[in-house]
Amino acid sequence: MRLFVALPLPDRLASQLQAAAAAVPGLRETRRENLHVTVHFLGPVAPELVAPLEAALAPACAGAEPFDLAFDAVVPAPPRRPRMLWARAAPSSHYAALVHAVAEAAAVAAPAAAELRTSSPHVTLARARDRRARVRWPDPVVLASAALHVGECVLMRSDPAAGGTRYTPLATFALGDQTARRR
Repeated sequence: MRLFVALPLPDRLASQLQAAAAAVPGLRETRRENLHVTVHFLGPVAPELVAPLEAALAPACAGAEPFDLAFDAVVPAPPRRPRMLWARAAPSSHYAALVHAVAEAAAVAAPAAAELRTSSPHVTLARARDRRARVRWPDPVVLASAALHVGECVLMRSDPAAGGTRYTPLATFALGDQTARRR
């Protein structure tokens, strides 16, 4: 199964970010229930390794202090060849530390994990429908008072489905706490 660790968005913030993203012809909006900040993409993980993975992630997340992640703009991304619209968060040393802790804890269970990305936390708000299509990307939209209080991480399962990918939460890990909750 394909897994990743994410930061869930509260409904109010998800609504605020979606409202800031202009409707752009040629883009497919991300469904609200799929909006999140990816901490680390773990890739394929064998089902028998999920329980040990959860056991490793719980103390890694518990060792990280809760923090705020401030979103500063909605921008086309990646910068050189845009194919998505992101709500971009300002770089954060707390976020970078969480990414490293999660990656280290998951290394044994998820050897095919993606390379670490600590410098550009973001939420993907929309994607180009077709990579070859020309999209007229909007100018960046500055965000004011758009922040995520990060108090937990969620281990998510990613499954392809008709109409887009379906994400299923498997476990939630509180930051600064030693307890994990199964979903």
